[in-house]
Amino acid sequence: MRKIFWLTFAGIIFLSCSSFKDSRQHVMQSGTNKIPDNVQASNRFRQFWDILAQSTENFTKLSSYLPTDKQTVDFNLKKRGKQYYVNGFLKTGIPLTEKQLAAFSGNINTYAPGMYGYSIPLSEIPQLIQLPALRYIDLSTKVFPRK
Repeated sequence: MRKIFWLTFAGIIFLSCSSFKDSRQHVMQSGTNKIPDNVQASNRFRQFWDILAQSTENFTKLSSYLPTDKQTVDFNLKKRGKQYYVNGFLKTGIPLTEKQLAAFSGNINTYAPGMYGYSIPLSEIPQLIQLPALRYIDLSTKVFPRK
């Protein structure tokens, strides 16, 4: 009886170890566009990143991309003029310089040193994710009051 218990226990441990996946190694299907290893991203941002990469052929057709109504609702995208904007929060290891902030055509607001809110066009997401000081990125969500 003990032997069966220990074999079952060892089998469970073996299976759980073999299926471990490092969530930081988030590589796109082609392997060319990935979230950098030094950046932690929320699951919501990862989902958005995957859908954006698949829909734009790995960001090659990002400038002409029009999100679906479902994507607009799911990821809280806002249309301003002819462009769709994405909103969220990011954290950096060191504060961003004025030059780095001015490189984006949307708004990046400083909440505290190293803590920012952003509202930028979809076409600028790949540049944002490549900021060297970036440590964490997330998408904003709509807030609904409790009833």
